[in-house]
Amino acid sequence: SPITTYTVKYTDGTTTWSDVKTDNISTYSTGTFTISTPYTVALGSHPIKSWVELTSDATHTDDTLNTFLVGASFLPTHQMVVEEGTGCWCGWCPRGAVYMDSMKIQHPNVSLIAVHDKKGGTDPMAVTIYDNGLTSLPNFNGFPSVAIDRKEILDPSQMLDGYTEHGGDFGFADLTISAVITGSVMNVAATAKPAIDLNGTYQLALVITEDSVHNTASTYAQHNYYSTSSQNIPLVGAGHDWQNSPNPISATLMWYDHVARVIVGGFTGQSGSLPASMTSGTTYNYSFNNVALTSTWKQAKLNAVLLLIDVTSGNILNSKSVTPTISVGIKTETNFKNVTVFPNPTNNNFNVNVALGVAQKSTFTLYNQMGQVV
Repeated sequence: SPITTYTVKYTDGTTTWSDVKTDNISTYSTGTFTISTPYTVALGSHPIKSWVELTSDATHTDDTLNTFLVGASFLPTHQMVVEEGTGCWCGWCPRGAVYMDSMKIQHPNVSLIAVHDKKGGTDPMAVTIYDNGLTSLPNFNGFPSVAIDRKEILDPSQMLDGYTEHGGDFGFADLTISAVITGSVMNVAATAKPAIDLNGTYQLALVITEDSVHNTASTYAQHNYYSTSSQNIPLVGAGHDWQNSPNPISATLMWYDHVARVIVGGFTGQSGSLPASMTSGTTYNYSFNNVALTSTWKQAKLNAVLLLIDVTSGNILNSKSVTPTISVGIKTETNFKNVTVFPNPTNNNFNVNVALGVAQKSTFTLYNQMGQVV
């Protein structure tokens, strides 16, 4: 029957609001409306139900809609994460390197992580626990693939579309991270400040990546199906004209960026790094202490990436990346009575004068700015 008037109602479970509408909706046609009664969103999650009432229609199963409104104390800065599944053995993986490079140029605020895989062949940059976690995600079907905040798996060619879709996602919490390299270890201080109350299993993970990874061993050669000697497909980017390069490309010509070196805490994060119940606006601290750095890693090319992970859904809610500070100062040991270094600073020779509190056997080790023992 034609409709000339109806009532729209909505409720948050506590209060119900009504809005009477007048219209002229003929048989089998459609009417549209806007609920004009405003709703003030308080902090927290609010289930909202809306329905239409007609005098002749007492059944609401076919005219009721439900949604949730979430009130946050502030809008966190969201930093999207791209985890690229790649491998030296993978002839199609140059496509991943090209689009990762494009993402870095167009959206430098994105956290980029190249997770190398060894299961398909030999790749000396593979990190088994990270590789196993990424390739076990639902819909991860082959190489190269990229995970966008672990919410969906895309081909690298869709990476920029993934940013359009997820770059503005709600970040749930503001993150901070500071990292200091001293000798052969990295110490990282992290904070998470949620914008809404979070109850459940949320954990922090620390990923250390390295840029410009280069090694002349044959296992670092990159297979290249875009080559004229293979599939002969145009592809240019990330420092190569892949079509006019050989298959494979010699290790002497390859430099790899965003290489995941370690994921501290495992694929789903460090157990106990965050409490099970977190209050909006409260800052929670966690430290990753004495993370060992392999001597072959170039410390000046390392990056520290902090991940906030919802373990239940498997999604990465937010991230924060930073270039670590390399400490080159003189550390005074507490069991020494006095240590003097002079001249300090110096560009050549210097003296170390140590006054021991008691007679003891002592060892001195000198590091350069790369953390290498000299």
